[in-house]
Amino acid sequence: MMIGEDGLAITKIDHFESDQRPGFPIHSHISSSSANKKGEKEKSALRSSAVEMASSLQLQRLSSRLLLRSSTYDWCCRRSRSLSTDALVEQKPREIGIVSGIPEEHLRRRVVIYSPARTATQQGSGKVGKWKINFMSTQKWENPLMGWTSTGDPYANVGEAALGFDSEEAAKAFAEKHGWEYVVKKRHTPLLKPKAYADNFKWKGPPNTGKD
Repeated sequence: MMIGEDGLAITKIDHFESDQRPGFPIHSHISSSSANKKGEKEKSALRSSAVEMASSLQLQRLSSRLLLRSSTYDWCCRRSRSLSTDALVEQKPREIGIVSGIPEEHLRRRVVIYSPARTATQQGSGKVGKWKINFMSTQKWENPLMGWTSTGDPYANVGEAALGFDSEEAAKAFAEKHGWEYVVKKRHTPLLKPKAYADNFKWKGPPNTGKD
């Protein structure tokens, strides 16, 4: 046995060789350990591939469920829209007036659909072009003392206060839904002429008849 830097290694190898049984060389242990490592690598690779396949299957199932839900939701929306449109088409005239609780005598009244003119003190065009519904009221009287006009009709001031529409067609549809007979007054468009300062001096007084 040599004593030196390599002595420890030589003694370990000799001791290892002395402990081995006959017929089992050292390289057999090395080959078996490498085979075990290869088997573990293959197992880990198989496990990772199995995990990837399972995750891909889960994603496919989730996407199919989402597509099914979205298609079902779209079908339900289309079905509800078609049903709602059919319900609106089947609506008959005077149905709203009957179920609204309005007395029968007021459902047989006649209304006037008109477009109010612009007031004399209004210069802008913001509220011009609107349409209103006014009830033809005959229950009016004039106060003999002050000349004030009074009425006993509960619908006399309803049209002036609330029943305003953006178009003539909307006002007609509203009257038909409530079962009112209506009369449409066409809009009067005034012919505006340009004015000049000399127009103030055109008036020369009443015509002269030749009688003093």
